[in-house]
Order: sequence, then structure tokens, then C-alpha cells
Amino acid sequence: MANDLQHTISAAKSWFSKNANPFSKRQLKKFYRELVEPGYVCYDVGGGMGQRTEAWLALGAQVVCIEPQSDRMARIEKRFAGNNNFRTVRKAVSHEKYMGIMQVNNATPGAGTLTQGTARVAISQNDPLSKNWDKEEPVEITTLDEIINWHGLPDFCQINAKGYEVEVLKGLNHSVKSLAFGYLANAPQYALECLTQLERFGDYEFKWTYEDETEFAAPRWVNVHAIRTVLRGFHAHERSGDIYARLR
Repeated sequence: MANDLQHTISAAKSWFSKNANPFSKRQLKKFYRELVEPGYVCYDVGGGMGQRTEAWLALGAQVVCIEPQSDRMARIEKRFAGNNNFRTVRKAVSHEKYMGIMQVNNATPGAGTLTQGTARVAISQNDPLSKNWDKEEPVEITTLDEIINWHGLPDFCQINAKGYEVEVLKGLNHSVKSLAFGYLANAPQYALECLTQLERFGDYEFKWTYEDETEFAAPRWVNVHAIRTVLRGFHAHERSGDIYARLR
């Protein structure tokens, strides 16, 4: 009982810091200025509570928010209702189209995953708030290629899929100007496979962030060999985060 209460309190603090703190919102907008320009088409895959979508809309982008969970999407649609630059896709994303089951953690407002087996174990080891998947939600699953057919090629695409990023990228057969995807410091093999997927499309350069920080961990963009070295050097005690990639 005490653990569940602490879990809920931690989740609430995290939500507030990302969504209700004006300073954090300004920092997020400032961070994305390097990647998002007015008029860009941006895909927010795994839209969560809409914090990235909000920052991109403020920068003048057209945003396609892709979120399969009904409760999360309902909040997002209400939050940005009436914004002509905002569109939604209420589906999950993978390498093929099918109906699937998403595991949901009720204590962390709507957090969910499609991962199975060792990938789900790695997520739980990385994040104490992701150890209990206490609800199942049927979700329709599509591919990035199909979403591109509907909404056009994105200039920037951020993938937040809790260990499922590789499967998302396998459903992409277009060269995207810039992307971002999550990595697990204790299981770098998934991010390394994401790099392999990106190499199909051209010569990318990379930066990375730790957790939800709004500044890059290093000032310069590095090549694929360097980012592989960075990932392989991570250990279980280090923080996970996101890798950002842009075509040279």
C-alpha cells in the first residue's frame, strides 16, 4: 500500500514538472528550437500527456500526435481543441498493422507498453515506476508508412515507445530529416538496433539527452560510430534518455 502511494506521488510530481511548470515549458520550447522550425510537420509517437506537442505547436509546427490509449488521447484532444495545426492518430505504431494488447500502468497516468519478454523486464529494471502493468487495453496498431500516407512526410519525428522503438522504425521506409527515440542505459542493444534501422536512410549525426533533461549531454553532433561507442559504454546505474538524429 505504501509503495503504491509513493508510486502515485512520484508520478504526480513528474506530471507537474512536465506539464504545469511554466519554466519547464519554456525550457522545452527552447530545447526544440534546434530541431523544429515554423511550418515543420512533426510526429509525436507516444504523445503521453502532450508536453512535446505543446512545445512544437508553440514553435509554429504542424503536429500529428499519435497515442493509442483512450484516456490519454481524450486529455490531449481536449487540451488542443480548436488548434488548426493539431491532428491526432489514436493508434499504436509497429512494423505491421494488427490489433494488439497494450499493458498499462494505472499508477503512472496511462503509461503503457507493447513490449514483451526481456524488453519489458529491461524497462522495469530501468524505471521503478514501470514494474506493475496492472491493466490491458486493446489497441489498433498501424505503421509509420501508413501515417505518412495520411499526413505527409514529417520533418521531425519523436518516438516514445518504452522499448518498442525498434519495431516502430521497422515500419518506416522513408528518409526523415530528423528523429528522436528512447534508449535504455541498462539495455543498449535496443537503441543500437535503432541505429541500424536509421542507416538504411542515409548518413545521420547524433546527440543525446539524459532522462527528461532539456539540454544535450554533449555540445557537438557525432557520427554513428561515436554514438554506438557512447551507448556501449553505458552501465546499469546510468540514466536512460533519448537519442536525437539528423541527416547530414
